[in-house]
Amino acid sequence: MSHKNGTSDRIKALSLFIAQNATQVSELQLGSKPDLTSGELEKMTQAVSDACRELEALLTEPHEWLAQVAWGYMDSVALSIVLEMNIHRHIQAGDSQTSLAQLADITGGSIDLIKRIMRQCVKRSIFEEVEPELYRHNNRSMCLLHHEFASLMHYLVDDGLLCGAHLAQSTLENNLQIPSDRRLSAFQLAFQTDKTLYDYYHTVDQKRGRRFADAMAGHYNTPLDEPIETIFPFSTLNRNSLVVDVGGGNGQHSLRLAAKFPGMRFVVQDHTSVIQSAQGTVPAAIAGRIQWQLQDMYSPQQVKGADIYLLSHVLMDNTNDDCATVIRHITKAMKPGISKILVHDFVNPAKGEYASPFLNLLDLHMVASLNTFSRSYREWLQMFHSADPQLSLQRFCAGPKNSAVFEFLLNFRSHTD
Repeated sequence: MSHKNGTSDRIKALSLFIAQNATQVSELQLGSKPDLTSGELEKMTQAVSDACRELEALLTEPHEWLAQVAWGYMDSVALSIVLEMNIHRHIQAGDSQTSLAQLADITGGSIDLIKRIMRQCVKRSIFEEVEPELYRHNNRSMCLLHHEFASLMHYLVDDGLLCGAHLAQSTLENNLQIPSDRRLSAFQLAFQTDKTLYDYYHTVDQKRGRRFADAMAGHYNTPLDEPIETIFPFSTLNRNSLVVDVGGGNGQHSLRLAAKFPGMRFVVQDHTSVIQSAQGTVPAAIAGRIQWQLQDMYSPQQVKGADIYLLSHVLMDNTNDDCATVIRHITKAMKPGISKILVHDFVNPAKGEYASPFLNLLDLHMVASLNTFSRSYREWLQMFHSADPQLSLQRFCAGPKNSAVFEFLLNFRSHTD
């Protein structure tokens, strides 16, 4: 069989698969089958999306396809300028329409630039061009009206893009390896600093730091991330648990959990600059059960004997040695047989297992920003055992997009420990 005939057969097969499954997935997303798990729906949705992308690649001339991939960063550039100009807020919500001339007048920006920015966004299904040079929101651009999610997008198309642009150079300078030193990442090249990402945000550019904190809330409070309570059964924990949210940022997890579990109390720990800007965000209904505390996670843990020490997407930013330091400080504060550590993070799939496209994007971003990446299930267990052999895994709960929750209990130590 010739290559052309093989390609033609593949195009027919993909077209048939999409026609048979796209409508079904759309109906499932609307809840037509309530017993379907989020993980199962994710895999079905991804299979259709992958088929659409492969079909598009097969229908595009190969040189053209590669050129489109290489030019792909312009999507980030266009979205970045939209956010800098606040175009998403100048186009009114709902069915209201805003012209190109109006956007140029409101922003004071170049009409030629805005025209091309909007053309690129519309091509990527962000905003809708109802008539030539007349725009309105669609359900994708509407997401940008939420401050925290817009902060996430802005962080990715600004800091993320800068780091990504320097990753190849950083890789060459590090002999094609990923160094364990987080001060040798693409981030340092992008921002001309010897500080790590977090140190830079906390001490040099606190404006970017505040945006980063909002961005993390924008990630974890949207469908981009499965909430920890939908992966792990919080209802099985002590209903009056004291939960220490280590590296809790804006408190997005604790605020959400406090509203759902009225007996639980929470201590949100993070850096000074993060805590100061987050404390005023607590709804009155749960304010009495949320406490904010300045805490360097690499220093001794202040709260002793808590029921739960929560590490949600915190350890992913750290090397194994730094993770061990954080864990040891926590175990020294834990009450054996009572206190538990809950780790909400990502697990790198084993060979042949499903790998979410999101995980690969995240891993490359983490390498560029911090020289870290997701760990396998075995690597997670080895790292915890190395940190403290008295920690025993009680439960492992897998979630969508290769996310998971580990529950560790601190066992009683023998006299020889």
